[in-house]
Amino acid sequence: MAYAALMTDEYPPFRLDTGAREQPRDDTGAMAARVPAPVERVRWTAGRVIALAFGSLLVLLSTAPLVTGGLALWADRFARDADGYVTAPVVQVFSPHNAVTSEHVVLPPAVGWSGAKDVVGDVRIDVVDSPGVFVGVAPSSQVGRYLAGVVRATVHTPGTASEVDTIPGSARPLPPASQAFWVASTVADPVWTPQAGAWVVVVVNADGSAPVRASVRVAARAPALLPVALGLLGLAVLAAAVGALWVVWAMRRTGRPDAAPPAEDEGG
Repeated sequence: MAYAALMTDEYPPFRLDTGAREQPRDDTGAMAARVPAPVERVRWTAGRVIALAFGSLLVLLSTAPLVTGGLALWADRFARDADGYVTAPVVQVFSPHNAVTSEHVVLPPAVGWSGAKDVVGDVRIDVVDSPGVFVGVAPSSQVGRYLAGVVRATVHTPGTASEVDTIPGSARPLPPASQAFWVASTVADPVWTPQAGAWVVVVVNADGSAPVRASVRVAARAPALLPVALGLLGLAVLAAAVGALWVVWAMRRTGRPDAAPPAEDEGG
């Protein structure tokens, strides 16, 4: 009976149902799916290498005006005192002698120091917690005559071969407040407007005695500090942007893909 149920009118006279029939395989589509897409690569030419180096250098150099401009902006916003002066850190001055002087500060007339107040502005000298100490600014010729024969220390620019020189002598200076050649001093007017000439800063005790010990602070109005800070920051942004464009151009794709590797045959 079971054999009779399998009989059909078609040839062969019987059929076994083994489930759903497998769809024909599309070998072409399967092969296409296995072929990787073309790979685009950067073609390094001499122009690209130069552009990458130049752009990277610009981005690196932009950090200098960025940091300097940032510090200048911070000083303009947060380092000013109640009178609008930008204050420098306190400098400790000490000498076992009767006076301490700076080296000659020469402001040549060609620079046009008559307009220095637009850039540097007025300069103020303060003595901090140092009673009995006099600090003044005067022409170097007048200071030379005032301290003739007085043993003193001359402070030079840091980093020079000799930062402090001792000038021998045996005389004691006269009380500095009695001299009329000071253009600025902590006893009278501590504010000095830079002018053309050769100038010296003198630190001496009010009675001319030794040693000299003082805490001195210099401040300046620096009215051009904010424009300078903004200019440096703008220069940094411009340099970084140009450098970044050069780097992006050097790293961009050529648009001509490399030939894809041939696909492997499954049967092989």
